[in-house]
Amino acid sequence: MSESCGLRDAVTSAVDERAGPTAVVLAVAGAGPAASYAAGRTSLGGAPAGPGTRFDLASVTKVATTLAVMRLRREIDLDRPVRAVLPAFAGGSRDSVTARDLLLHRAGLWEWWPLYADASDGPAVLGDPDAAVARAAALPLRYRPGSGRHYSDLGFQLLGAIVAAVHGTDLRTAVASLVTGPLGLRGYGPDVAATSYGDSWERRMIATGTPYPVSVHGVPASRRHWLVGEANDGNAHHAFGGFAGHAGLFATAEETAGLGAVMLGGHPLWPSSVVEEFAAPGPDPEQALGWRRWEVRAPGGPVTVLGHPGFTGTEVAVAPSLGRCWALLTNRLHPTSSPVDVTALRARVARLVARL
Repeated sequence: MSESCGLRDAVTSAVDERAGPTAVVLAVAGAGPAASYAAGRTSLGGAPAGPGTRFDLASVTKVATTLAVMRLRREIDLDRPVRAVLPAFAGGSRDSVTARDLLLHRAGLWEWWPLYADASDGPAVLGDPDAAVARAAALPLRYRPGSGRHYSDLGFQLLGAIVAAVHGTDLRTAVASLVTGPLGLRGYGPDVAATSYGDSWERRMIATGTPYPVSVHGVPASRRHWLVGEANDGNAHHAFGGFAGHAGLFATAEETAGLGAVMLGGHPLWPSSVVEEFAAPGPDPEQALGWRRWEVRAPGGPVTVLGHPGFTGTEVAVAPSLGRCWALLTNRLHPTSSPVDVTALRARVARLVARL
């Protein structure tokens, strides 16, 4: 079986095995698409999925935030304390935290916190990005800064605020100007894959304190309908009004792969020196500046991949040494709202792309 046929089979099998009603994969080799396949429907009983179907990218949005920081590399001193740009993030150990720490997930922040819920740290924030950033900045640190990598949504909420402040606009405008506009991401469209039924998964996280022991008094905002075209992430939707540094971006497979293609080098807006800086491993080998790092098997041996997954079942990945990037998009939360494990699918697609 050729690798292209293998990709088609991987997509079809993913839908058959209920990675979601929809799965789309697009691989880019060099300057153009090498293979693109779609299977399933945008929702149970919905329209057939295709290359133009848009997905809620969830944490793949962090890649767009990272690319914005890369565009502003001259203006943003990664080793300057965050409090110099965001005065609300100050006091105690916060004073030593830098933008570099945020990009490396070594700032000591909570991994996740429902800013749209009432808690001892403050009242719920609804639809106010500035208030949401202020509340995220005021939360007590969970770990000692620099003590290790603790993946954090809050860190990228703060990075988004830094991008907005330096650019002098709101974050949505800044990302459109710096990243999605130049890369040709068209934004919302009519063909969008469904995600979960409301906020059921996050309500479960809050009720059980799993996987993070958050403590809240009440949740004044909670959706109880199928989510189509609105951010699945509760903080992005409720607290930030739809878009934040950690979640809220929607895109097709081709557009998503375009985010990763920047790391192949050669784009005039992202100099090779900046690409190399952000691709290099940090203190934790699995983490570069904003980008995750891992290895995949290729015919010539293991190769390094840069990329990022999203909770909704999405991924962007790029193997610079092979000159290839790819996007894998599923709606793994639909229809049960419980995430299906797509780890094996991600690995399978990576192996096949490496052999194209």
